[in-house]
Amino acid sequence: MEVNIDESLATGANGIYTFRAHGSIYHSIGSLLPHEHNRPRYMQMWIFDTDYEVDNRLQENHELRRELIIKIQNILDKYNPFVRVFRQIGQRGDIPNIKLIIKQQQPHSHQYSLPTTSQVAAVIVDNECTDNLKSRDIVVQGIGGNLMNIQDIVGYYDPLQYPLLLPHGTYGWDKNSRNIDGTPITCLDYYAHMLQLRTPDDFDLIVRAEIPSPTEEPNLFEAVTHHMIHKPCELINPRSPCMKDGKCKKNFPKPFVLNTSREDDSYPLYRRRECAHTFAINNDQVMIDNGWIVPYNPWLLLKYDCHIKVEVCGGIKCVKYIYKYIHKGHDRAALELRDGNNIDEIQQFIDGRGPSSFKELMTVDGVVYATFKEAAEMRGLLEHDDYVHQCLQEACYVNMPSSLRRLFVFILVFCQPTRVRQLWDDFHMYMSEDYGRSCSTSSLFIVNKLLLEIRHLLHQYKKTLEDFDLPSISVEFLGESSLPRIIEDELCIQYLKKI
Repeated sequence: MEVNIDESLATGANGIYTFRAHGSIYHSIGSLLPHEHNRPRYMQMWIFDTDYEVDNRLQENHELRRELIIKIQNILDKYNPFVRVFRQIGQRGDIPNIKLIIKQQQPHSHQYSLPTTSQVAAVIVDNECTDNLKSRDIVVQGIGGNLMNIQDIVGYYDPLQYPLLLPHGTYGWDKNSRNIDGTPITCLDYYAHMLQLRTPDDFDLIVRAEIPSPTEEPNLFEAVTHHMIHKPCELINPRSPCMKDGKCKKNFPKPFVLNTSREDDSYPLYRRRECAHTFAINNDQVMIDNGWIVPYNPWLLLKYDCHIKVEVCGGIKCVKYIYKYIHKGHDRAALELRDGNNIDEIQQFIDGRGPSSFKELMTVDGVVYATFKEAAEMRGLLEHDDYVHQCLQEACYVNMPSSLRRLFVFILVFCQPTRVRQLWDDFHMYMSEDYGRSCSTSSLFIVNKLLLEIRHLLHQYKKTLEDFDLPSISVEFLGESSLPRIIEDELCIQYLKKI
């Protein structure tokens, strides 16, 4: 893969790390045979020294599993037209004297039709005519020659670069790809369609919500019954933690359905057959059927042997589940894995020693901090919220003061910064720059006017100034009545004087 990188942006000195590529992205392809004394690489493995093909692939990555490589090889040998061409070339005795033509997709062909061997490639001998080559056909030399670049806008780029995603050698997106109505389709839209699970049959391949057979899948049966059961609630156990207003918040037990169906803008209704396997819990007092099974993926469940809920997120409402655990609150835990053979008993004692007071919790290196969050930050238990300061600093260059005030309140309410007073000291001047035009220039008046505005904005979120480490409003200003917001915003606009 070749690309030009803009190194001036990839410094990471200011803001987040930024990567920008210039020009077109290319994939390089070599000759059919390796150079002398070199082992075969990539496409050459299908052609040269095939008796040791698996060993050659293992040298590319020592973490690969031999049995999995063999399985993938057999699949591609059977279904992939490019691989079949490579295998045929490997049986020839004149490989140094031939060339391989990799053909561009034929015009007016069905976009998703499986290509045949003759459609994807052709073999020619050196002295054969190549006048009929298309503009985007690629000619691969038998041996020697330089690496050739294949642009990512040609249809055969994807099946050659990603054979595991396109095992049948299906042509990928190219610049001539069209929708059914003949309109051009972007690369993003093309693969969003190709990779999307679209039918209930696809769902059943990924997600199951039934008790497996204890005789046909004993290991999976054990994992499901141990990890993927929603403990009975409703009438069986009305005091279950999942109960709210007399109903299960998770809507268990689920209804029985014969076939998986796709709901509008929601999770699918997975197949849960009534006449399936059951088992008893709580000393045989409660029978568990498919209505109590949490959706799971068999492979993930067997691999990790723990509770892993799997859902097909195909609608706007259910996509939020993806972000749920990223933004979890107080019940989120940070874990550290350590080598069991290297136990530091002194550090364990220090970590396990409990504080004797709230003041001790807020004390770090002899300094008592104003909040528990600030103390945790100084202990290294939380990341510093310097990004908040940087956000406000950047906003000062482009936003009006009224927008800065709303941004400041939004940060207070939703970002929970630790050094609120420091933020106030650094940015209150920027947030009140527009007050001097229509009000007295007294600094005391401006600060209190700003605090009144911040108090008004916080009230919308049911918060007060006292909830944060902010200055108090002077007594003489507590009765001040501010102008309506729309008038304040108009007065904030700095009009240019006509000359």
